[in-house]
Amino acid sequence: MAIFLTITIFYIMYFSYRISGKLFSPPCIACLSMGISALVCSCNMGYWGFDIGFSTVLVVALGLVVFLVGYVIGGKLFKRNVIQKNEKKRFELHWIYVLIIICIGTVAVYGFYTEVNMHLWLLQASIDDDGAFARLHGAGRESFDYSWYIKYPLAFLQTITIVFIYCFIYNITRFGFQRTDLYFLTPIPYYFGNSFLRTDRNEILLLILVAISLYMLMKKEITRKSVIVSISGLFSFLAFFGVFRMIKTGEYDMQITVDSICVYIAGGLAALDKLIEGDFGINSYEFGGMTFRSIYNFLGNLGMDYDKVLFSSYTGDGFVNIGHQITAYGLGIDTNVFTVFGRLFGDFGYVGIIVYFLLYGLVIGIIEQWTLSRREGYRYVIYAYMLYPLYIFNFDEVLMLIVINPAMMLKWIVGYYVYRYLCARRKCFADGNKIVNA
Repeated sequence: MAIFLTITIFYIMYFSYRISGKLFSPPCIACLSMGISALVCSCNMGYWGFDIGFSTVLVVALGLVVFLVGYVIGGKLFKRNVIQKNEKKRFELHWIYVLIIICIGTVAVYGFYTEVNMHLWLLQASIDDDGAFARLHGAGRESFDYSWYIKYPLAFLQTITIVFIYCFIYNITRFGFQRTDLYFLTPIPYYFGNSFLRTDRNEILLLILVAISLYMLMKKEITRKSVIVSISGLFSFLAFFGVFRMIKTGEYDMQITVDSICVYIAGGLAALDKLIEGDFGINSYEFGGMTFRSIYNFLGNLGMDYDKVLFSSYTGDGFVNIGHQITAYGLGIDTNVFTVFGRLFGDFGYVGIIVYFLLYGLVIGIIEQWTLSRREGYRYVIYAYMLYPLYIFNFDEVLMLIVINPAMMLKWIVGYYVYRYLCARRKCFADGNKIVNA
């Protein structure tokens, strides 16, 4: 059935392309994510020792088709013509702001490093011990909270990094590269340094995929160069993921590394099948606890009686075994991700799948029309964020966690003011050559 699911998903993708007329459209991205997962799953069926059932095929196909329907309806409801402008404006960043960002980033990342070292010393562990980080953030313990002078600067750096990447991509795609454009890449080393210290691959993946989305949106059409850039970005992440895992675990076995990448891509689909077949239950004590975890976490931070840990696991320890064969991992393979469908199906069943994907498709269709009705603007950053969950449909549901999140709304507001007041604009005629002061 995994092979049948793969064929079904790519057929839905082809149908989505014929309707939207664009390969880089939200339904096509969603189908590509799940299609690659199903393909990798098909290639590993014998090795992992399992196959998915018809119910899983039905859930995945239903969600993708309903998402396409919602996207088409949203696009029709908010159809806008593109507003042309006779002049273009290039983004510029003053060198004073660059120095301020360097100072803030250095102090924040170094402060994070020293503070984590202190806590790990209390745990009698070292900063390169991944298990220590798990114990630091793990279930059953009070969540480790950083000092405000570390937390807020790091959040600010994460926010401006995406905005600056938009400015950088806009400049090089519309006017060509200039050395001053490199100023916009200043926050990236601190972003990566923070992610590396936190052993958080997801933040790095978010940065890469949002950058790819912005690049494709600015190019306006899919060319050979844009495809090469996008594929290179994804393979760079996979290579980083493999090397990062080798360094963390000390296991320099290529077979184990390849297995880990395959599980990262397709393990969620296998775990989803286990969930749908009823092999285990869900530890959630609130309505929609798995789906609306970010809202419950926010309410818990406000002091309300909501446990911030219970909503992060499906089973007792958060992991489920998806195979029975002896692999490079050992006996079977464990994973704690269930694709975008897992949380929804676990909380609300088939009704939740239909409602979620219909509303998501409707909203993304409207936002796409709202964004592309202008040639530029902060709305592109918001749209790129909204596209990010589609890329990792095969991994987890993150729309509620990353996008529909009170903390993220605050970051969007801060990002807008950074875009509006920190990034200076200079007018440039349509030929992109003569520049005058704005």
